[in-house]
Amino acid sequence: MAPYTFELFAPYNKQAGLRLKNANARMFGLDIPMELNPDDGYWRVTLDLADGIYHYQFKVVTRSWFEVEPEPALPDYIDDETKSVDENEQIRKTYREEHEKLVQQVKERNQKREEEITFTEVWYTFVDPYATEVDERGSDDAFRSVGILIFKNGKRIVDEYEWKYDNYVPLAGNDKLIIYEIHIGDFQDRFKDVTEKMEYFVSLGITAVEIMPIKEYPGQIGWGYTPRYYFAVESAYGTTAELKEMIDTFHKHGIRVIMDGVYNHCDVSAPYTAIDHDYWFHHEPKDPKYCWGPEWNYGKFDEKFQVWPARKYIADSVQYFINEFHTDGIRFDAATQINNDEFLRILSQQAKQQARVRGYAPDFFCVGEYLPDRIESVLSNGGPMDGLWHDSFYWKLRDAIVFDAVNWNELKDVIDSRRQGYRNLVDIVNYQSNHDHDRLLVELGKERQIFDRDAFHRVRLGLAIQATAFGLMMIWMGEEIGEYKEKTPGVAKLDWSLIEDREDNSNSINREHLQYYKDVIQLRKRNAALTTPNLDFIYEHTDNQILVWYRWNNETDKSRIQENHVVVVCNWSSQTYEKYEIFNMPRNGHWYEWLNNDKEYLVEHNKLIIAKFTKKITTTTISTSYNNILEWLHILSNYSHLTTNKLAFDSKMQMPECLYVSLLHLLHYLSPFNTFLQGLDIPMELNPDDGYWRVTLDLADGIYHYQFKVVTRSWFEVEPEPALPDYIDDETKSVDENEQIRKTYREEHEKLVQQVKERNQKREEEITFTEVWYTFVDPYATEVDERGSDDAFRSVGILIFKNGKRIVDEYEWKYDNYVPLAGNDKLIIYEIHIGDFQDRFRDVTEKMEYFVSLGITAVEIMPIKEYPGQIGWGYTPRYHFAIQSTYGTTAELKEMIDTFHEHGIRVIMDGVYNHCDVSAPYTAIDHDYWFLHEPKDRVWCWGPEWNFEKYDEKYKIWPARKYVGDSIRYFINEFHIDGIRFDAATQIANDEFLKVVVQQSKQQARERGFGAEFYCVGEYLPDKPEYVISNDGPMDGIWHDSFYWKIREAMVADTVNWNDLKDVIDPRRQGYKNTWDVVNYQSNHDHDRLLVDLGKEHQIFDEDAFRRVRMAFAIQATSFGLMMIWMGAEFGEYKEKTPGIAKLDWSLIEDREDNSNALNKKQLQYYKDVIQLHKLNLALTAQNLEFIFEEENDQIMAWHRWNSVVHDPHAEGNHVIVVCNWASKTYEKYEVLNIPRNGHWYDWLNDDKEYLVENNKLIIDDFVDHTVRVFVYQIKKCVELKRVSS
Repeated sequence: MAPYTFELFAPYNKQAGLRLKNANARMFGLDIPMELNPDDGYWRVTLDLADGIYHYQFKVVTRSWFEVEPEPALPDYIDDETKSVDENEQIRKTYREEHEKLVQQVKERNQKREEEITFTEVWYTFVDPYATEVDERGSDDAFRSVGILIFKNGKRIVDEYEWKYDNYVPLAGNDKLIIYEIHIGDFQDRFKDVTEKMEYFVSLGITAVEIMPIKEYPGQIGWGYTPRYYFAVESAYGTTAELKEMIDTFHKHGIRVIMDGVYNHCDVSAPYTAIDHDYWFHHEPKDPKYCWGPEWNYGKFDEKFQVWPARKYIADSVQYFINEFHTDGIRFDAATQINNDEFLRILSQQAKQQARVRGYAPDFFCVGEYLPDRIESVLSNGGPMDGLWHDSFYWKLRDAIVFDAVNWNELKDVIDSRRQGYRNLVDIVNYQSNHDHDRLLVELGKERQIFDRDAFHRVRLGLAIQATAFGLMMIWMGEEIGEYKEKTPGVAKLDWSLIEDREDNSNSINREHLQYYKDVIQLRKRNAALTTPNLDFIYEHTDNQILVWYRWNNETDKSRIQENHVVVVCNWSSQTYEKYEIFNMPRNGHWYEWLNNDKEYLVEHNKLIIAKFTKKITTTTISTSYNNILEWLHILSNYSHLTTNKLAFDSKMQMPECLYVSLLHLLHYLSPFNTFLQGLDIPMELNPDDGYWRVTLDLADGIYHYQFKVVTRSWFEVEPEPALPDYIDDETKSVDENEQIRKTYREEHEKLVQQVKERNQKREEEITFTEVWYTFVDPYATEVDERGSDDAFRSVGILIFKNGKRIVDEYEWKYDNYVPLAGNDKLIIYEIHIGDFQDRFRDVTEKMEYFVSLGITAVEIMPIKEYPGQIGWGYTPRYHFAIQSTYGTTAELKEMIDTFHEHGIRVIMDGVYNHCDVSAPYTAIDHDYWFLHEPKDRVWCWGPEWNFEKYDEKYKIWPARKYVGDSIRYFINEFHIDGIRFDAATQIANDEFLKVVVQQSKQQARERGFGAEFYCVGEYLPDKPEYVISNDGPMDGIWHDSFYWKIREAMVADTVNWNDLKDVIDPRRQGYKNTWDVVNYQSNHDHDRLLVDLGKEHQIFDEDAFRRVRMAFAIQATSFGLMMIWMGAEFGEYKEKTPGIAKLDWSLIEDREDNSNALNKKQLQYYKDVIQLHKLNLALTAQNLEFIFEEENDQIMAWHRWNSVVHDPHAEGNHVIVVCNWASKTYEKYEVLNIPRNGHWYDWLNDDKEYLVENNKLIIDDFVDHTVRVFVYQIKKCVELKRVSS
């Protein structure tokens, strides 16, 4: 046993503790208090420890404010073409499983934080910020991460690795660095795998590796730029001993190791963020646009303890890695954002001093990422860094290599960066790609469709320029073998098969490419001219696009003078010169092409004549030395305007300012075996009087695919790839069944991601033309095929032509006016999501008996207009006339609505009219004609926002208003809907337009001749009375959001605010007037169901939780206003809200032998009883409500509802008393005073138990906590039901 002191610097936290256990133990013991030393701000405790491995955590009373940790998106996985489909699928499966674990960890951490915040003093449990090893697998009793401490021979150790190769061979100085940037996971999985690949690095010839971040970050997959623990190594890459062995082996072969350090910010879940956030970090980001996590506050100085806290922690981490892992340099990520040169200068000097003190490899290289690069940031100009990434070199080289945009002076500036103000060779690191950019080979394919040998030649041109320019050079792993995967923070492993032996020699170009890289690197290493500061441009001919520069070495050793001169000649033109004369050669005599088999040239009179200076790239270097670099240009084929096709079709498109419009390849779909081949585009003609482009074609009956095409007037934004939402296991299914559902779900998501990529790529291709043509589906298309049915795999509109006219389908309505539908004042609404309720429209139709037995009078259906992908809530519609195809056909939708009407149930559609999906047609046709150029409020922006203020004086039209109005009228007429919910009405923020569209909708419903009442309800957050018609607003009613929050506070958090509750139970106190002004709900799609909240927030489950939900529902049903139920709440569905898959578990109400779902079936019956009460008793739909009794100390409240419309205001059944027990206790007997009528009252929801009220006093028996008792005057439930049924 030996003493060991645990310490934590948290000077202003009130309390701190230690949790410690043996690594083999599952549970921690009692927390161990720590003592604060007021002189230095450290909490400490000293314990006697035996040798062994320990798990430990710290606890503090936090001083932080909390933000929810975001769940990570699932990055892309690109198939490894060298592997089989099954192997790729297995990799993808493993990858997703790791991602799901990470998501689950995030959820658990957020849940734990929420639980802890419920205490007055919030205790936060966390891993030591100085922990050198972390187990993230949930090794403590609450499944949180733990620090690992190894204790041996009476002291703490990191591992037992013994270094072998310090000072084994000299390492390259800073001026000789040839850097190779690698990501451990994508290069070769783990540290030990990289070590086994050492011969590759040696044969390549590089002198340093720059390793992307390896400090512990969340999850198993990523780039590491959100570090969580600054002393621990990412466990997915291996152990600390394996890291040391890798570095030691690099040193053995003379290769330096530069670590990528992230010191601007950290992960949102890093310990100090919750210990004392504002002591360590800026309260808010310096620049939200460039914020990747909490930002260290290097300007914070603690006068009391005379310490710069953030500076000290980061400096300690840097020193630890230099001493413990023998690193030879640091890349400072996001140095621009750190924006504190004073601290960076100190940190850089301390690091270099630390390297000198350790006694080996005294050269240490500090390189900064400044975007854009700036000369004042390097030491030679008074800055903090030895050098910096030469970002301008990358962009100018990319312009020239990929886009043939050769700016002579700008190229010369980056080739000889002294022209920019740099002084020393080490000031800059030149690169043609890095982890933040696609490799040039990828860019050439994506941007210009240049592939194979032509592309490889251009990349070689870039490398040769990079190697002979002024500055150091860096290679991004894989570019030397022709790796073609796109950049991604996900999995993108190098394809080593590209350089393996193949019988068919199909990878010869890759192997040739690798050899070229090796040759260029050898030239760079062997010829001293290329590592001196000497560079001179000796010849340039702008018309011929020829540029020549000269590198030389000042050494006077005559035996080497022939090897100290290099001339580089570039032909940037698109032509081959049979002979080309270069003047001003610095030396006469023999020169040799280094990279072209040492071909000999004789220079006389300082003139070099190059034979066959071809437009193709033949990269050569001369033995005195000379590098002849040749470039060819890819010429874009001319774009032909469209010619007329005699097929004809009456189509119109309103785009008055677009230059050209065409109808693109119309296909008559005669049989399933037809191939979609692109015919000639059909020009359309603009009518200048109305702004429509039209073309009339003769069509036979049939089904057609069609698209439009315009010369766009929009600016383009890249469509973001969708994140993969969570899938929550269905507990009623087996593991294999859940996995199959998840697999299908992911496959659909991958298709969606691929579609997004293809659309973005197509846009990029089209933008290469002077006039950008955009191909798209008709915004008025009533059916869309998104499966990529055209020759470019884009979506198409579907047109059905029959009996000489266009039709939507052939459904015939049966039940218009079949039974009366409930009026707006009688609505009991049931909100459903088609996919999660029962998959498709036809499945919902088959479930009709459930709706009928439940007793609701209306369904509110979440958005069904076509949106991107197969899975989602539909709140980013792409086409406002087409139906989401995954839910079924238009005919199936009509049959569903018709069947609802048959049973007297109204159908309200959820409409999204504030915004649309970023890929909706009008966004690219003429964005600013239809949408606001920028969102009104970026916090509440979900896509391009319709500009309802835009009025076109020329054509006398409101374009956005007309399109949205047309869509609403189409749904009213075509699908016979009975109401609309206006999503995000707050953000629409245009009451004038909303008033017009609501009145037009109601008029349209009246004119169609059935279901004359139409209900328009708005989502206003927060709700306000001025938004309803009764207060001169636009809407019939609004979602009563304040009702939800106050009920939730009372039910979940036991926070009963008497006046606030009364305000939402009787919203006339808020300013509302009619019952239909507000729609009350205890949950909706945007919120978890109360049952879920009760379990998550307060661990209230089973009967206690169900009872609270029943109480909330009874209050909802007896309050002033309409009522709405979120599907599943009625039978105890417990899945959390998600825009992914969360299907209702119907087994919760099926018959089970063990009756294990009795609570759920009881809950459903309770909902049915309450709904029947609401439907049968006119008192609950009348305008009358009065609070008659309240006793705050006992937490008892009662209100009276009555109907005064019937001829006898005292008639039986027209009076209802509601009594609520909010207390946490049961009252054996409780007296409620001020009952409005003496006589017999019946407890409607408690088996019609009879109570006799005398002297206006009601005495309630057995009044259980968190329950509601509903008493009906003179009428029993059974009598009322018999009366109604008869």
